[in-house]
Amino acid sequence: MEAVSRTLLLFNSFLKLKNINIIKRIMDAEFLSVYEIDELVYYLGLSHANKKIVKIMQGRRQSVNVKTKYNRMSWIGKYMKWLSEYVLYDKKMELNKLNAFVRILDSKKPKLDYCNEYYTSEPKSLDENQKNNLFNAIKATSSLNPFSKTVRIRNELIVIMLYMLGVRAGELLNIRLRDIDIENRMIKIVRRHDDITDNRVNQPLVKTLNRNIYMSDWLESKIYFYIQGERQRNINKKKHDFLFIAQGTSKNAGLPLTIAAYEKLFTKMKGIDSLPKDFSGHKLRHTWNYEFSKEVRNSIAEYGNINEELIRSYVMGWVPNTNISQVYNQRFVKEVCSQILKTIQDKMYMTLEVIDYD
Repeated sequence: MEAVSRTLLLFNSFLKLKNINIIKRIMDAEFLSVYEIDELVYYLGLSHANKKIVKIMQGRRQSVNVKTKYNRMSWIGKYMKWLSEYVLYDKKMELNKLNAFVRILDSKKPKLDYCNEYYTSEPKSLDENQKNNLFNAIKATSSLNPFSKTVRIRNELIVIMLYMLGVRAGELLNIRLRDIDIENRMIKIVRRHDDITDNRVNQPLVKTLNRNIYMSDWLESKIYFYIQGERQRNINKKKHDFLFIAQGTSKNAGLPLTIAAYEKLFTKMKGIDSLPKDFSGHKLRHTWNYEFSKEVRNSIAEYGNINEELIRSYVMGWVPNTNISQVYNQRFVKEVCSQILKTIQDKMYMTLEVIDYD
């Protein structure tokens, strides 16, 4: 919503720069000329972050990526269609010109290509060495732990839950005590957009679908230990039922943990040996998907044919039959491919070995 709003503000800035009264243009069924559309496309391709409104051609400006430019053009096209239909609600004949304008705008969109480095880029999941170093360091009793003793149990639990449940940051920070079903060993992930009981300025959001995720006895005991220990000691009079809270001596102690505080603790973890420089909580979501793919492959013999992507979509909260798993399954795809190629080449070698090349 914020990105769309910023795009509409950019469109409004463009119209002011060009002295275009868009309502009058729509009423006259003129819209934008091809030349003006070209100027708009150029304007939308520029970065306008922290910049004052200037003339379109003034100086060299940094460009945005192709995806951002594509989205901006798409949103403006949809906005113009909505605005025109609203203004011309009693002039249906003029919508033909509107559709022609939208088609021209669509034709100017940049082509979206798959990332050429998808197969050769570094996997976003953690390897075994990185995982071992992370969990050895993050243990509350570890001498390598980068945090003060007052927050170690909480921070360890945050990392463990991200790794074991595969949830996003917003989903984790949205978990309430009422969402933890001890009896059935389930954690509920619930969408609560614009929750009036959440007073955080930047409210953590659940981007995906509601779902119930199983938790093991061990994970349940870790959560219970934190709730009855550190959380109980720090909640004081600021009663609420969000699971994770701010701790320490600051004025925010006892309040729900914010996104900024969450990101700050992961910034501090980047100093742990062998972790990637861009380490974040989201890499644990990628790691979960890698572990899931390995387990499905091992479980086929026991459970028979398994609809891997349907199960993955449920746990991740994705709409069924989407292709988003391709983003999260890079490491596993590369490993399986290497194993298959090794098997094929070993068999080929056996064929070639009997041939006398001399």
